[in-house]
Amino acid sequence: SHDAASVLASAAADAQLDIAFIDGPTDPARLTRVEIGHDDMVLAVPHGDPLAERASIGLGDPALRERDFVDYRADSALRAQIDVACAAAGLARRTVCEAQNMQYLAELVQHGLGISVLPPMSVRSVTAQVSTIPIMPPLRRDIGAVVATTRPPTGAAQALLDLLAADINSRCGQAA
Repeated sequence: SHDAASVLASAAADAQLDIAFIDGPTDPARLTRVEIGHDDMVLAVPHGDPLAERASIGLGDPALRERDFVDYRADSALRAQIDVACAAAGLARRTVCEAQNMQYLAELVQHGLGISVLPPMSVRSVTAQVSTIPIMPPLRRDIGAVVATTRPPTGAAQALLDLLAADINSRCGQAA
């Protein structure tokens, strides 16, 4: 939830945490954002859904107008980005459920509660039951973390950031 994000932000700012992965505005006097990479969002649908046959889909596609969506929490920067992209494409999503956690969203899609615009990483654990369709034009998400402004990342935190960057860029490098 938003509260969890602010708790994480405070802990990182006070250097109780080496690093926090939070989405949304932060206080630059206390927290420094570290960019890790980017990925392109996908449309997640249950396996066997007619949309799963598509090579790609646009957010303005008429097939999406009648569908139920499950969405990420409304106070997140990612949700705001998705809302803006859908509005620009003329899609007024029918949101039937919101989740605080992307893993839950992927599971809601798996169980047929709706379809969702998600980062590809969030569907890794349910790939046998969930199909992902690239969104065209791409909806790019920047991936970053925050560290205390007063203290550079520790060796372990920097190693984690480097590992994540290598993983993200190895999967998205082809499309970059």
